Order: sequence, then C-alpha cells, then structure tokens
Amino acid sequence: MAELEADLEAECASTRQRPGMDEVWDTLRRLGLKIGVCSNLASAYEHALLGCLPRVPDALVLSFQAGIMKPQIEIYQLVCERLNLEPGQILFVGDSLEADVLGPRRAGLFAMSIGEFELALAEGLTPDTPGAIAELFEQIAALRKLGPIPLVHTPKQALDSGLAHVNVSIRRKYSRHELLEVLRSPLAVMQGDDAGLKHLLSAFIDESDEALLTRITEGGEITWANLREAALAGLRPGDLKLAWIAGRAVMAGANPFPTSAAVVGAPSDDLAR
Repeated sequence: MAELEADLEAECASTRQRPGMDEVWDTLRRLGLKIGVCSNLASAYEHALLGCLPRVPDALVLSFQAGIMKPQIEIYQLVCERLNLEPGQILFVGDSLEADVLGPRRAGLFAMSIGEFELALAEGLTPDTPGAIAELFEQIAALRKLGPIPLVHTPKQALDSGLAHVNVSIRRKYSRHELLEVLRSPLAVMQGDDAGLKHLLSAFIDESDEALLTRITEGGEITWANLREAALAGLRPGDLKLAWIAGRAVMAGANPFPTSAAVVGAPSDDLAR
C-alpha cells in the first residue's frame, strides 16, 4: 500500500500545465469568455489538476464528483448547465477523439482536438470552420498581437494593493500587519472574537483575483499553504477558488490533508461577501 501511495504521489507531482496554457487562458479571459474544465478523473488526482490550472474556471465538472463520465451525453449537458450557456455557444477542446470531440458534438457542442486547436492558433483555420469558431480565433489572434498585459506589481505591492482594495470595499483601514496576521493564522482568527479580522480574512480571499494571489506567493511572506488555510476559513465549502488554492498549495508541497480543514468552517452569512 505504501508503495502504491508513493507511486500515486509521484504521478500527481509530475502533472504539469500544457505549454502555452497561461497565455490562452488569459486571452480568453480578456475576451470576456467563460472557461470550463471537464475531466474523467479519480478523486486522488483532483489537487494535481487544480494546481496546474492558471486561474479558477467558471465551471468544473469532474467525473468522480458528477457520477458520469465522458463521452456520456449527460456530462456535456452538465457543462452547459454550469456555464449557463447553450451547447452551440461552447467550444470543447481535448485530447481524446471520442470523449472530447465526438461526444461533445453529439451533445450539440462545437468541438476540436487539442492538436487542431493549437494548430489553428499557430497557422490559422481551415476554410470549412464554422463562422462562430472562426470569429473566436480571429479575436484571439488580434489580442495575441497586442501581447500580454505587463505585471504592474511586485509581490509586496500585490499584497498592499489587495489590502487597499479590501479597505475601500469594507470601509475600514486595516494595516499590513493585521492582514499578515489573518493570512498566517486564519484558524486562530476564526476561533477568536474579533469580527473585524474575520471580515478582513473572508473579504481578502474572496475579492483578490487569482493573478494577484499568485503574485503574492512569489514574495515569500505568504505561501500557498497560508492561502489554503485562509481560504478554508474564509470561503464556503465547494467554492471553486478554494479548490484551486488548495490545489496550488498541494502542488507547492503542502500537506493535502491539513489538520485544520476539519475544524474550520465557512464564514457566517454576515461575514461572507
């Protein structure tokens, strides 16, 4: 059993993001498009998958949670439901002909293999490409010519920027020291009597976007493990951002089963944003 667990841990640790995914993801976001992830996945691989995603998806459909698998038509219908889109508004991309191309097409979605998708990004589309998909790739090409949005924050500035945004949002003036306290000791904060610090914790985790959180961890003051503990305290169970942060923490070497996870609850309604 120990050998099997070691093999599983090694396999999960070897999971890597597909080259170029960051750029494609951010480009789609800049176009205002929704992004979903649908995978036939065993529960043991959830953290590895989430830790590789550049940002939090708008919808996450995992077979072990849904109780259905690709290429069953119901799983593609669930993707549509969670994205709140019609099948004809979705382009499905993956590496399996049956599960990621033929299956989605039977459900009414547009679909193409990851190879076709990457080739289209590099060299353009074929003349028979449906108009909606051709328009999407034209928009992607136009944005890629502009280049990525430059980083405007150092890790320290990112932390201060997030704090300033939250202070404006909740109409308080918390200090950097207080923010570091709640991010490093979220369990103590949630078990304490200071409602203000509890509010700061939940508001910061809820309102900070993924790019800002990623930048913050690059400075060393706050780690992914810190953010995972803070997210467990500050976000509701099932929140996709919580799952994404937990995945990032595990991929960064944190214990996948933190001891505080069982005793830290979601914030109450008056603290949740």
